[in-house]
Amino acid sequence: MGTAYNLLKECLDPVVFVLILMAIGFFVSLNTKEHAEELNKKFNNKDLRIGLITSAYHMQRSNREFRKYFRNVEPLPSDYLYSPNPISLLTFLPHSSKLNTFSIAFREIIGIAWYKII
Repeated sequence: MGTAYNLLKECLDPVVFVLILMAIGFFVSLNTKEHAEELNKKFNNKDLRIGLITSAYHMQRSNREFRKYFRNVEPLPSDYLYSPNPISLLTFLPHSSKLNTFSIAFREIIGIAWYKII
């Protein structure tokens, strides 16, 4: 997608943006499971090589869903939440950003469990 896509995305209401994408033939998914299912409907070749780009913390669940439909899924994780910092006294003090990291990890754990149930 080019500059026009990014410009539209920034300027339009999200609902309008989604409706425009749907009108010109793009599918819109609400979650990882739907995304994998929609791609499966669009492509008959199950040997198609797919580069799966998503946050590193979300990769396990995404990879599992896409491999249900495609044999050649190449995980390309991004947005790592961990960065090796030297250990100091500050490492052991509570910090609000760690609560956000815990929240993201907890949501992924719930998502993985939910996808195993359904």
